[in-house]
Amino acid sequence: MKVILEANLTAGREIGVERDRMIGSPLWSFIVREDRSVFYQHLRDVFKTESRVTSEVRVEGKAGQNLWVRLESVSVSDPHGKRFCRTSLIDMTDRKQAEEALKKAHAKLQDHARELQETNRELEGVAYTISHDLRAPLRAINGFARILVDDFGQALDEEAKRRLAVIEKNAIKMGLLIDDLLAFSRAGRTAMNISRIDMSSLVAEVVETLKSFDAGAKADIHVAALPAAQGDLALIRQVLANLLENAVKFSRNKSDRRIEVGSFERDGKQGYFVRDNGVGFDTKYNDKIFGVFQRLVTDREFEGTGVGLAIVHRLVTRHGGRVWAESRPGEGATFYFTLPGKSGS
Repeated sequence: MKVILEANLTAGREIGVERDRMIGSPLWSFIVREDRSVFYQHLRDVFKTESRVTSEVRVEGKAGQNLWVRLESVSVSDPHGKRFCRTSLIDMTDRKQAEEALKKAHAKLQDHARELQETNRELEGVAYTISHDLRAPLRAINGFARILVDDFGQALDEEAKRRLAVIEKNAIKMGLLIDDLLAFSRAGRTAMNISRIDMSSLVAEVVETLKSFDAGAKADIHVAALPAAQGDLALIRQVLANLLENAVKFSRNKSDRRIEVGSFERDGKQGYFVRDNGVGFDTKYNDKIFGVFQRLVTDREFEGTGVGLAIVHRLVTRHGGRVWAESRPGEGATFYFTLPGKSGS
């Protein structure tokens, strides 16, 4: 049985045993039972090699507290060729406690993340269900308002007709809100198919669609050569469509309106931007503009529901990218978004 032949005062203080008591005792007797197999393997490895061997075990320390120590051992020989094991004990307790606290914090954070994901899924499901179920009564409201006008219009005075027109107009607006809420819900639920995207071709396709409308046809849209990206083609098309539609809409009052699409690189990520010279906005509202149903203008100024940029934010975030804006009132706005990695041109 291998026993301790010599020990310094520091070793005794660490373990909480008088130095004289340590000498003649086997080292394994101070190691907690669960870690003794590690120690036995440690000893076998020491005598198999001339290199330094390290292991981490717990020892029964002072006041009954277990201490983590790193064993650093080498095999040495005396003048007669007899081999001994020389071991240093290095206190690792503070580091191990910190690692354990970090593991617990990480596990707790993962639990919170899972709970948050589950809550988000439930909320998206509720939003989808509510939006879907609202369609039928909304159609009934709109339909009966139209029937009243068509069948009893001659019997109605102007005020009654005006009120029915208000009902119909707001029913249509509510329908648009429901459509956008469903689109926002789908943006977080749609499965992604990641592939290489020819961004130049994709932007050209979106611009061509925009130009099929009167508002888009009058816009001067300049598209620079764009590097390819990695992402879901349909979802990135939606991102570009929403940004370009906003650029066209909010610059329509400019006689010389100009819209630009370009690219940049930042922190190893490929980025793209859409810039316009429209009404712009105060950057103090940066956090607000990407929220659902958040608008900085009235319906009288510019139509919309305030969901388009929220969808952009959700889709870019799902790709692991980031979206932000720079603007000044009356000087237009630039919307930037990044996608992970570089795909080349």
